[in-house]
Amino acid sequence: MRLSAVGAAVSKAVTVAEITKRRLAGLHQCTRIGLSEPGGSSAGCRQPIISITLSLAPLASDQPGYQPPLSAEELVVGRAAEGGDGEMKARAGRKRVGS
Repeated sequence: MRLSAVGAAVSKAVTVAEITKRRLAGLHQCTRIGLSEPGGSSAGCRQPIISITLSLAPLASDQPGYQPPLSAEELVVGRAAEGGDGEMKARAGRKRVGS
């Protein structure tokens, strides 16, 4: 599965990826970030872009932005990982690779 987003939608793509990873065991993740090329309706304005690949098959772990599957303790069932206001609880002690 590949999630891609530009501008204000970047945070939504990250949220979808995190929820998906917590609910499906064994997902590898590789994230690429950057800035869009100038042009379009907002000439000269570069916006953030993100591409998140989630895969049950192993991805290249030597790539910047790679994250291994979550441990069994980090997986959740139902809405247990969400706070009362719908916000994800922070993962304590989890080191992000390539960030």
